[in-house]
Amino acid sequence: MKTPTKDWAEEDSRQYIIEFLYRENLIYAGDDEIINCPKIFMVNAILTSCFQLAKEKKISKEKWIKSLRVIDNYIKGLVEITWKEGQFEVHEK
Repeated sequence: MKTPTKDWAEEDSRQYIIEFLYRENLIYAGDDEIINCPKIFMVNAILTSCFQLAKEKKISKEKWIKSLRVIDNYIKGLVEITWKEGQFEVHEK
């Protein structure tokens, strides 16, 4: 999987997000072939926001790394995330 950059086209960003979601088992089809994705909306919102900020050159490498760590902790169930006024807030469990 390629590392995200500020120069990626929108399709590159979209593909990165999709591959990430599958790799982290956030999207999967159950026995009834219904797609299950309980955490996908928050993860997608954070990644989409980061890509937009990168496109606008308004996000540092450190903020990218912090955002990915937050996503990792969210996937593992260590934190909860809420979205407020275009920003995500992290809440320890």
